[in-house]
Amino acid sequence: RLGPLTIGTHDAFVGAGVLVAVLVFVLELRRRGVRDDRMWVIVAGALTGGAVFARLGTWLQHLDLRRNASLLEQWLYGNRSILSGLVGAYVGALVAKRLSGYRARTGDLFAPAVAIGMAIGRVGCLPTELPGTSTSLSWAITLTPEQAATIPRATAGVPLHPSFAYEILFHLAAFAA
Repeated sequence: RLGPLTIGTHDAFVGAGVLVAVLVFVLELRRRGVRDDRMWVIVAGALTGGAVFARLGTWLQHLDLRRNASLLEQWLYGNRSILSGLVGAYVGALVAKRLSGYRARTGDLFAPAVAIGMAIGRVGCLPTELPGTSTSLSWAITLTPEQAATIPRATAGVPLHPSFAYEILFHLAAFAA
């Protein structure tokens, strides 16, 4: 709980990841001496594109369009996809650059922010999503019956790869690089 609001673990870490990413982006702008106000239009485009695509990116799951949820159902209850969100952020930034007339490259400005934001956001996936495939490795995650009951498609007592931990480490390495 956060005051009168109830915020889920996953959403809290995703929100924290976005906030830290914006902060790192601002620091990167300062470090590189970029002082163009159009950058905020590009950030807004990236955030908007990322949010929309993350929510709607898994909408077209079936070739028979009648088997897909309506756009409203998908928006309200559908899956979210980090990969679709990244595509949407990229498209949103490109559209915003075109609309604002900004021609310089921006990927190097966004890269550190995206890496650290993804690392923080993925921490929220560890306790709320199915960790990974089964494994016999000593560092596997084994869910209790109580934990498995809260995660869709999870089975208790089966050692699983901590896939999100691998991804978090990858993003931290990318940020450091």
